[in-house]
Amino acid sequence: MSLLTSRHLEELEMREKQKAAVHEAGHAIVAATKGVPVEAWIHRNKSGDPGEKAWLGHVQNTPRVVWQEGKRTLADDCKVLGSTYAVAGMVAEELYDDPTETHESIIEHWKLGCCTPSPADLTLCSEDWRDRSIAVREAIKILREQAAFFGRIVTALLDCHMITDDQIAALAAQLLRPSKAELGAVADDGA
Repeated sequence: MSLLTSRHLEELEMREKQKAAVHEAGHAIVAATKGVPVEAWIHRNKSGDPGEKAWLGHVQNTPRVVWQEGKRTLADDCKVLGSTYAVAGMVAEELYDDPTETHESIIEHWKLGCCTPSPADLTLCSEDWRDRSIAVREAIKILREQAAFFGRIVTALLDCHMITDDQIAALAAQLLRPSKAELGAVADDGA
């Protein structure tokens, strides 16, 4: 009996690890598509509280120096990312659980309290449901269009527990580069 319980606990923990990776990858993809460098990582929760998640995750933008009003200052990339970034982790989890989820169903789940951005993500999110709806729609579009890129970030998080901004940029360059077949098709169209 204890073997079954142990196996069940391992499966639950792996599911939580996957959800943490999916959630953070959702944020990372939105940031990457908006040109904001971020790093993401997941880690085992060491609180010992069985009521808490076994795995936690974080995404942090890489500080960038910009010129603002004639002075060097750190870019406030959170403002650039906005609500789409804030909801991307939740949307990624919803699509992971059911890839056929729609914009409407995710908004409905959110309003019913079945899913919600984390408290930290909510601080970046508009309180206006029209803005939230637009953000969910945009996050779904980005996640679906960048599915291969998203999958590679999830894999990196599961395997290494972190991915740097340089690694994300390298993946973007690799995965967003047109294939030779596509380049040939473009050349043929131009002839």
